[in-house]
Amino acid sequence: YIDFSIPSIAAGTYSLQMEWKGNNSRGILQLSVDGTNLGSTLDQYASGQTYPTTTFGNVTFSSTGTHTVRLTVTGKNASSSSYQLAADLFVFTPQAQTQSYEAENLSYTGTGATASVQTDTNSSGGKWVELAGNGTGQYIDFTVPSVPAGTYSLQMEWKGNTSRGILQLSVDGTNLGSTLDQYSTNQSYPTTTFGSEIGR
Repeated sequence: YIDFSIPSIAAGTYSLQMEWKGNNSRGILQLSVDGTNLGSTLDQYASGQTYPTTTFGNVTFSSTGTHTVRLTVTGKNASSSSYQLAADLFVFTPQAQTQSYEAENLSYTGTGATASVQTDTNSSGGKWVELAGNGTGQYIDFTVPSVPAGTYSLQMEWKGNTSRGILQLSVDGTNLGSTLDQYSTNQSYPTTTFGSEIGR
């Protein structure tokens, strides 16, 4: 592993991103902050040189001070020639306020497929919204009202199952984050962080 000492970060909640260089000799890493893992493992393998940015999620510091970001090798891609890791830039974006909205309480419209509210005691608020899609290109729009100006890390809680598709999330017509495969062999209730978005 490699430890980075991040100096003088003010107390607060931050979205942590890392810019890095991919290549065919890279390993798989787990990022942690002050000993606690943040986000999923990251496979840095690429067949050619790449320069991506990965959002690991939100971290909260209770007091101002120096904090440690650790990158630990957890394995490697079968196509990789080595276990090397790369780090270029760490970005801590303050998350000054949290806005949470239950999907079933928002105005929503399904296009190409029917959208409906499902009751489930294991879900946040006891309900979730289903788009009964049967093909690509169908979508559901949620209208999120009165978001104050600022930069936000966007997360979504959802229910996985064997009948799920793969989705792309967008905000005001611009894609945010990677596609999300919601398939699960059993019922699951994950939370996915798609990245940061500026509210206007």
